[in-house]
Amino acid sequence: MTAQAQPGVSVATVLHDLAESRAIDVEVLAGAAGTDRRITNPHPQKTGLALSGFDKYLRDGRVLVFGESEVRFLESLPAADRTAVMRAVCSHPLPCIVIT
Repeated sequence: MTAQAQPGVSVATVLHDLAESRAIDVEVLAGAAGTDRRITNPHPQKTGLALSGFDKYLRDGRVLVFGESEVRFLESLPAADRTAVMRAVCSHPLPCIVIT
């Protein structure tokens, strides 16, 4: 019997391919041990209202993208609130977060 391949692609594979292609510069800021997680949904996940506590529509297997607006919003929060928001967001099975 052959092993069934897991769906999607690992974060490590995406990082490797991007580094080899030199298409964009990527840097792992945290969570390098989690690069075996799999991206199983090809659509990027915009944070939308998730940062304000409404995270019902975060979808498993999607890459979560933070742009300047999300970063600035998080910076505007007191440290304890920022930590609580990120803990809530990271409680979902997201393969990785990309900050642009």
